[in-house]
Amino acid sequence: ALSRAKQACSMAEDKDVLYCQWDSSNGKEFERKIKIENNIQSEIDNNRFFLEYQPIIDAKTNKIVGAEVLSRLNSPTEGILTPKYFLSAVNNVGLSGKFDYYTFEKNCKWISNDKANRFKYVYTINFSRNTLCDPDLADNIIEIAERYGIDYSCIAVEILEDKSLGDDERSVMIGNLKRLKDKGILILLDDFGKG
Repeated sequence: ALSRAKQACSMAEDKDVLYCQWDSSNGKEFERKIKIENNIQSEIDNNRFFLEYQPIIDAKTNKIVGAEVLSRLNSPTEGILTPKYFLSAVNNVGLSGKFDYYTFEKNCKWISNDKANRFKYVYTINFSRNTLCDPDLADNIIEIAERYGIDYSCIAVEILEDKSLGDDERSVMIGNLKRLKDKGILILLDDFGKG
């Protein structure tokens, strides 16, 4: 009973509500969440993520102008998982920076395999605000793009609305984004105007 009460408390914290009632259904979901969290470092290290590309269509011309880069986890125990199932695990264990750079590099590598056809588009990649506040972010992004010979005009950094920032963090993030923008990288807000 105590174990289930602790699980219910953790579920309430995850949902940002005052309380949560444990039942076998949400208990199994909670156990699955913990299992994913316990394995997420290994999943990244073993390159078990793959990318899918959601087309971005120009509303005037009806032509594809780019794609949003979407991560998927091919877990040996859980099957194919969308960010709904693994992103909180990435954040909860403090791997958002590692995951964001990993995804960005994976995309740059993919673009570099067929530059003639893939340089025609803009690829939008989500970055958490934690990563955007990394003092080395701009250097890391530029180094990865240059390593794969990626034209900066092919890259769009999309800012996730995942946390509020203090003044120091905001200053670092703005400096990073300005430097990336000066290189020709497009800066976007995820779900702009939603909340």
